[in-house]
Parts: sequence; C-alpha cells; structure tokens
Amino acid sequence: MKYFNNENYETEEYNRSLLKYEEASLKTSQSLALLNFGQNAIFSTALSAIMVLAAREIVAGRMTVGDLVMVNGLLFQLSIPLNFLGSVYRDLRLAFTDMQVKEGGKGVQPFFSAGQIYMSVTSLSGHVRTDDGEASRS
Repeated sequence: MKYFNNENYETEEYNRSLLKYEEASLKTSQSLALLNFGQNAIFSTALSAIMVLAAREIVAGRMTVGDLVMVNGLLFQLSIPLNFLGSVYRDLRLAFTDMQVKEGGKGVQPFFSAGQIYMSVTSLSGHVRTDDGEASRS
C-alpha cells in the first residue's frame, strides 16, 4: 500500500493488529478445547457410571442386555447436541472477536491527516536542459 511513502510504518501497524487478532483467536480456541475436554470428561464419567449401574441390574435380573444397549444408544444420542453447542460457542466467540477488532480500529488515528497532504510551493521557476538546447520557465 502506498500511503505517503510510509509503507514500513503501515506494515508494522498492520502486523501489530494481526498479532492482537491472533492472540484473541488462540484464546478462543483454547477455551473451546477446555470446554470440549470438560464436556467429554463429564459425559464419559456419566456413561461409565450408568453402564455399571445397568450391568448390576442385568445381573440382578431386572434388566435385559437389550435394555443396556438401549441405555447406551440413548446416551450417545444425547451427546450429539453437546458437540453442536460447542461449535456454536466457538463461532460466537470468533464473531465477537472479529467485531472487537473491527470496532477497535475505528479509534486509531492516522499518522498523517488530510490537512498535511498539501505542500506550499514558493517558487515555480526551473531549468531543463534537452539535447535540442535549453528551455526555462520563470
């Protein structure tokens, strides 16, 4: 980008903004990973406990093996919406991060203002030499 011959400054500012966005994105990914870990740990513990309880009921003769399969299938069907909620959470967090980055850029003051673009020229005289001779302007 050509911006008053100040490309290095603009590149550094853009890189700083990208680093902030990357940090926010990493925080979102880490929180999603923690959420998924917590959900999976709770679900696995609960599934194991229910399977042990169902096995006890089979041994006692109050349940059949088909009932155990039904309980297992039902619990797995209940886990699918939990994974969907995690994906929705991630998408919402990324959307909020994008909005914060967008809103944060509005308060950045430009290095040059529009009034600084114009330069005053006090003398318009010059001298140009060509192969055909001389030309001057006063």
